[in-house]
Amino acid sequence: MLAFSLGALSKECPEGEYFVKAHHRNEYVRKDGTHYSESFVKEACKEYRDGHLLIKKFLDTPPVFWNQKKEKFKKWNKKEKNFLLKAFEELPEPLIKNQNFKLHRAFKSDFENNSASCIPEKSTIVLYDSFFKENSSRILAHELAHFLYSSIPKEKKEKYKTTALWFEDENGNILVSRKDGFVEEDSRLGPEEDFANNVEYYLFDKALLEKKNNTIYHWIEMNLMDDLFGKGKK
Repeated sequence: MLAFSLGALSKECPEGEYFVKAHHRNEYVRKDGTHYSESFVKEACKEYRDGHLLIKKFLDTPPVFWNQKKEKFKKWNKKEKNFLLKAFEELPEPLIKNQNFKLHRAFKSDFENNSASCIPEKSTIVLYDSFFKENSSRILAHELAHFLYSSIPKEKKEKYKTTALWFEDENGNILVSRKDGFVEEDSRLGPEEDFANNVEYYLFDKALLEKKNNTIYHWIEMNLMDDLFGKGKK
């Protein structure tokens, strides 16, 4: 898990590319299961993973349906785009590729301590100034987990709710019967937020998720591996 700063991306390369100094690279395996052999890497500008596709997702216009009327939008700049492309590099590729989203840039959220907002049904993610000061990859994982929840089949949603002890009362209210086992307090708001938090923790803090709720941890292991990492990967 990496946190990035805009200053770390100051070397001039074309939009969607980053500068790599000449260096020796040890053999390693990425989170998405991709294997890289030991080699000597020459100095060069290299494209971010799927950068040519992700660049098209940056929009400079505000979403017309946005309800937070006090929020002010602005255009992306090159450093911010490259910062975000670098953050995407730390996420499993299927989680990004399988979701349809557009990226908008705003100054500050109407809600306190909010670095990002999303509406999966409108294919929209909005990122605020504070996003660039926090662990950007983890925030993106959380927002894309909302998209994943929206896209998985109804049957899988219902199985998650049952596993996580969410239920509907006689008045149609969605409630939860478990008293603990929440990785974040806002998980109590509903099954979607609970799901997004748990997927985020599975990707970035497995040990804590397993400690907090072993049942949900294993449900993710059994049911979301293809969605997160692709078939046959983990």
